[in-house]
Amino acid sequence: MDLAMGFFQDPVLRTDVVLYLPAFGHLQYLVLLGLLLLAYFSALKHNRLRFVSSSSSKDDSCSNKNSNLAGLTLPPGPMPWPIVGNLLQTSPIPHERMLAMNKRYGPLVFLKLGRVPAVVTDDPAIVKAILKNQDAVFASRPASIASQHFTYGGNDIAFAPYGAHWRAMRRICTLELLAPRRLELFKQGREEEIALMARAVWTTSIRKSSDTSHADTTKAINRTDSITENNIVELRHLFGSLASNNLARMLLGKRFFGPGVTGPRDGSEHRSLIYDAFALVNAFNLADYLPFLRWLDVQGYEKKIKDIMNRTDRLYDAVIEEHRRKRTSAEKDGDSTTNKFVDVLLAQKGLSHTVIKAILVDMAAAGTDTTSITSEWTMAELVRHPAVLSKVRDEIERVVGGRHRAVRESDLKHLTYLRAVVKEVLRLHPVGAFLIPHVTVQDTELAGYFIPKNTRALINTYSLGRNPAVWDNPLEFRPERFLGDEESTTRSDREVEAAASSSLFDPEYRMVPFGAGRRGCPGAALGTCMIMYGVSTLVHGFEWATPEGREIDVSPAYNSVILDKPLKLVPTPRLAEHVYH
Repeated sequence: MDLAMGFFQDPVLRTDVVLYLPAFGHLQYLVLLGLLLLAYFSALKHNRLRFVSSSSSKDDSCSNKNSNLAGLTLPPGPMPWPIVGNLLQTSPIPHERMLAMNKRYGPLVFLKLGRVPAVVTDDPAIVKAILKNQDAVFASRPASIASQHFTYGGNDIAFAPYGAHWRAMRRICTLELLAPRRLELFKQGREEEIALMARAVWTTSIRKSSDTSHADTTKAINRTDSITENNIVELRHLFGSLASNNLARMLLGKRFFGPGVTGPRDGSEHRSLIYDAFALVNAFNLADYLPFLRWLDVQGYEKKIKDIMNRTDRLYDAVIEEHRRKRTSAEKDGDSTTNKFVDVLLAQKGLSHTVIKAILVDMAAAGTDTTSITSEWTMAELVRHPAVLSKVRDEIERVVGGRHRAVRESDLKHLTYLRAVVKEVLRLHPVGAFLIPHVTVQDTELAGYFIPKNTRALINTYSLGRNPAVWDNPLEFRPERFLGDEESTTRSDREVEAAASSSLFDPEYRMVPFGAGRRGCPGAALGTCMIMYGVSTLVHGFEWATPEGREIDVSPAYNSVILDKPLKLVPTPRLAEHVYH
């Protein structure tokens, strides 16, 4: 089989729902109704100031010893119900309800999610205080039931609580795994994956539904619904394969994840495990907020995550042991090369098998969603806005020098307008409606309010990108807002100040696609590279149209911010044939 066709063999139905707040179904409502009836006798309104004193008295470290905190109150917010707190008020679509709450109560809102205190914001100044000015105070993570199983008890990086383990793992990640010198070693692999993707799309674009020379391959492809008849490409699978194949090269030194000789089906099965597990990590589990319900496992989430992680264990155990044996054999032969991530981890002294496994799972989960979801949204917005697409293509051709060669990774730093397009996509369509929650490690003050220890800080990235106090015409797709050109006369001063930044990081914290500070994503540079590389290759290499001229449906999935329906487009080659080979 053509190696390029591995891009289209993905039977996984993705669940890219990134939720950190509840989205109730009928079962949850029934459970909560029962709890409310049982608690009816105690249905008295809570005094918010009394919560401050009671939470402070439970732990000496939470006591208000700092005179600067004396007299401060909690941020405003809706009155909580007994037991369930504000859980019902955050349904059915949390990020939209939170946007409305910030409009009503102010830039910082306090909530009680069951037994969990939380604050939510969509204000850049407060986001900056959380992620930069006080990032040490807000540096920890909540421990959910699913994440504890997924990370083998918090032994990963992304979900690990703030402490010595997290600092050690972060150091390994930034200095060894994702350091610029290490990423440079995998540049050839990234270029090969991009070339294989372009070749796969080209092969699809020239195939006719009646072409018998491709009968066997077409049958296999159509069985997965990744490509349908009439030369249609499903971009979600395409970008998902690009990201996961590139990641497998970095982790294991081969295109598809798994021990021994692997192929597209192995890669698909691995993605299925990771997506299913990550969906449960990000889903709302009632027992996380009302711990006394855990033994009931009302939604069945704990049973599901245990089953998935049992299968994941067997796969990762086999992969790690295979590389351990190869490493031992290579060392006997005097070869200590450690280019692959798994080998780098095995070379670290003091890392247990469990920790290595947790980090590999972590990177597999984090290394796919951001790039594939954002790339899909970018292509959707470009096709919906032909003038923007034309400007992107003109810029690419100026940098590349026409149509006689493909885009190279070294070209990306010169694609200023494309970078602005990607930033505009991330502003309007963040990968998740909320960043992974931060947790305070001590009492603190934020925006003039008292924030107790162990409070969750929820940054509503969906609302942040639509805040009219920050953005002019926030619902308009206009990449020029990120350029310091003549169009700056139509933009606010705050927009102009941040426009000169060539990276996806916004120094004003008006958008935080990769987080920031101590808990910022260490793979931001790699993610940015893959988004721009994949999109620029497809825009330069092909004309794109919708099937039968239909409009693109940009409706988000229920209670999510990803496209509800996978993006399907028809490509037409626009370069010389040799470029695709």
